[in-house]
Amino acid sequence: MGPLQLPQLGFVCFRAGRYIKDMDVLLALSPTRDAPNVAENLRRFAEKGTIHILYVLDGRFPESVSTWLLYLGFMGEAPSQEVRAVITEELRERAKERLKELQEELTSQGFSVTTELREGPFFDILQEVYQRVQPKAVWVPRERGAIFGNRESPPPLPFEIHWIG
Repeated sequence: MGPLQLPQLGFVCFRAGRYIKDMDVLLALSPTRDAPNVAENLRRFAEKGTIHILYVLDGRFPESVSTWLLYLGFMGEAPSQEVRAVITEELRERAKERLKELQEELTSQGFSVTTELREGPFFDILQEVYQRVQPKAVWVPRERGAIFGNRESPPPLPFEIHWIG
């Protein structure tokens, strides 16, 4: 049986009505792909397991903002570069905080958790980490809020993505 979307939970249960005893999941997040209630929802479907959390900063947002500001004439090239650097650093700090928060919460619930923060194209990094980790499932939150109309679609991948949220 395929994934069952549970809209009231905003999460995917892989076997309808079955509690998974030992989970091995790669959860891939980004600034526009987050699962706010991931820890409490995981607890509903599993009692233990390994959760690999990947947070990807793909650079589209800082690039889009600085390009937009440059295009509209608000800033020149040098200030636009500075804005890009400031936004990137802020996103990096927020990602670290989010990973730490998720690791603490999931570890306290009995899960084994590994975290990784990477920068680059989202789906390229997801594929690279998948091949290294070899999880049983890959969960990716649906992208929220297009970044200046720049929504990313997944390329063909050698594994199935279970969309959550």
